[in-house]
Amino acid sequence: MVPSVAAIRHPGLTLLILPAQSSLRFGEKQGAEISRLTLTLGVQSAATGAIQRHSMTSSAKIIFSVSWDANLAESRVQLFRYAGFTVRSAVGEADALASCDEKADLMVLCHSIPRDTKRLLIQEFRENHSAPVLSLLRPGESKLPEATHGVDAMEPVAVLTAVRDIFSNGS
Repeated sequence: MVPSVAAIRHPGLTLLILPAQSSLRFGEKQGAEISRLTLTLGVQSAATGAIQRHSMTSSAKIIFSVSWDANLAESRVQLFRYAGFTVRSAVGEADALASCDEKADLMVLCHSIPRDTKRLLIQEFRENHSAPVLSLLRPGESKLPEATHGVDAMEPVAVLTAVRDIFSNGS
């Protein structure tokens, strides 16, 4: 059996998505989430018919999300996963402290966490990471100096925008 090839046609260019057996593979898998994806595309020139292969590798950014409320935690996990991020979630101080040394590209602290505890969690996280910390804020609340960024927790679009900006700016 010959595997199928998907083709996307555009004037002067045909983009071929080659079958899994030859060039599409999934990499490292963590739990139910893919943490690394390699995709090889074949681009066929309309003028010459020659196919050039291009590989792209994408690593999912890992967000360590901490909350005091299980329902808020689950909502945030769903929001971040929907946006394409890998999420590790901790609920409560003991769970959060136990997870501070695990790999993460960003720590997100929910607005429900007391400020003194946020400081403690940031300190613990910083012992193992240079990654940024996003503090979700109650209306009128100011960002802790220890946090890298702060955003209004009541605006999911603003939270996602902040996360994307942090990752695109590398800070």
